[in-house]
Amino acid sequence: MIGRVAAVVLTEEQYKQVADLILDHVGDPPNTGTVRDLFGPEALRRAPAGFNGYHRVRCWLDHTLAQPTAELFITVVEMVDQAGELVSVHQTIRGLRDRTIVWRTIRTGDVWMPEGSPFADRDALRKAMADIATGGGPPVATIDGPTGYGKRTMAEYIATCARWHGNYTPLVEQLERHDDPGYVDYLAAQLRIKLGIVPQSANDAEPERRAVTLARNLASAAVYSDTPVWFVANLVRSEQDPGVLTFLDELMLQIRRSRLLAAKLRVTVLGDFGAVRLANLPELEHRHALGEIAEPDVAAWLAAAAPGKDQELYHLTAASIMRSLAEDRPTPRLRLRLLAQKCVDAHRLLLGA
Repeated sequence: MIGRVAAVVLTEEQYKQVADLILDHVGDPPNTGTVRDLFGPEALRRAPAGFNGYHRVRCWLDHTLAQPTAELFITVVEMVDQAGELVSVHQTIRGLRDRTIVWRTIRTGDVWMPEGSPFADRDALRKAMADIATGGGPPVATIDGPTGYGKRTMAEYIATCARWHGNYTPLVEQLERHDDPGYVDYLAAQLRIKLGIVPQSANDAEPERRAVTLARNLASAAVYSDTPVWFVANLVRSEQDPGVLTFLDELMLQIRRSRLLAAKLRVTVLGDFGAVRLANLPELEHRHALGEIAEPDVAAWLAAAAPGKDQELYHLTAASIMRSLAEDRPTPRLRLRLLAQKCVDAHRLLLGA
């Protein structure tokens, strides 16, 4: 069953049921020794001490679901549910054991990928995002790429990194035009909720002026937040609702000016910066670009997903995928998703090769 963005074996309801049983097992507040015995010492540091018991359990469960194999997940479920209450989850475990269900460590939206990366070749970008996720890196960064280059997937991947490391609560917004002058207010409210703050209201009637006020008021209040947030804004369309780009621009400016604010709020904007104009972009070394996925990238993607095969087989399979993709002639917006579907089918073939 496809569900969470980590390992694709649980529905949202199953995820909640497993988390509830884990909380019953480890206690609230969680017993450190029980957690260490169940998840291992590495998991202990992944849940910030300020989280309540249930949110810490979710961090540990996400850590379990991000493992390259299903062993830890199986151990955890069998330990916390010895009575076998979660019938469907135990059916999944049986499927994992008899290999009728494949354990996959990341699934983002409609685009499937191997563990650790949306695309196997983007090591520099992965490292830059991991630096932010672990509490370092720049407070403001951008990722440039036209339609079909994987911005949506990268945005969700960043959120996955944030959940793994636990330093920031991710907020991902896929920004398309809604033709609503109030959308900028919605965007600011989403950030306010995640940060757990109540900034001053913005009464400006004109959306662009209101956007500046919203960003400044949010920045002033965010320094008092006890929930650091990583805001990932993916400009799916270059044209946005009134005030949205101004809000992002002003927010980036405020973050770059304030060390205290940068400790509580990180912003990464993805967009086609050939079509989108922002005045307060970060320094050049913190502006990244997505290249188009080509045949060698697909071969590396498959090698990461099904390791141990002959290298020629990966390249042969990748060439076949790219030929098939060219014959389908998808639109730019569909190209990556269609490519991912073809990689899913190829992955299954390679596992049996």
